[in-house]
Amino acid sequence: MEVSLDWAKLLMKDRVKAIGIPWTAEELKALQNGMTPEQVRAGILKSEDEVKIDDELSMLTKGVLADRARELGIEFSEREVTRGDLILEIKKAELK
Repeated sequence: MEVSLDWAKLLMKDRVKAIGIPWTAEELKALQNGMTPEQVRAGILKSEDEVKIDDELSMLTKGVLADRARELGIEFSEREVTRGDLILEIKKAELK
């Protein structure tokens, strides 16, 4: 019997890197050492590795992105939307 994981739920709780992609051992260690999931997803595994990220949106949490999207008048379903989609919509709205 095959077990099916609820990847969306795991992603919402930062238990996986992305849908269908678990954290690597190195990434898990970075999370345990205090790096945020957003930093680890961006490839920053140690505080000394942190460099200025050109795209500040990629470092924001989903909640902050949702607040920013609302300020820009973007309509979305909070429960269903992904961070990536919010980032894309915010970028498009900011270009207008």
